[in-house]
Amino acid sequence: PAVSPAVSPAVSPSGQNLRPLDACLAEATADPMTVTIRRIDEPAQATGQLMATLRRCGVRPGESVVAQRSPGGVLIGSAGEYTEIDTATCAHILVDCGTQ
Repeated sequence: PAVSPAVSPAVSPSGQNLRPLDACLAEATADPMTVTIRRIDEPAQATGQLMATLRRCGVRPGESVVAQRSPGGVLIGSAGEYTEIDTATCAHILVDCGTQ
């Protein structure tokens, strides 16, 4: 059977396994986790407002950020700037899962 790309790991050109942010956090405890953003897929780029918010919070490819599950999805950010994004959006943010 076919596996949905939204839930299956992708591989970066350097051979790193990439996982959707929501899948990475689903396997973690409720504690904050550091992840490295590797790719933001087009569906998550659909609105300029969301992209501006993500940039303000340091959520950009190549950057390490802190993420934690929240009632509305995921709380994510760095350097004191955080935003909550829904789980549907999280499925389009690919990360290297980090440490708690």
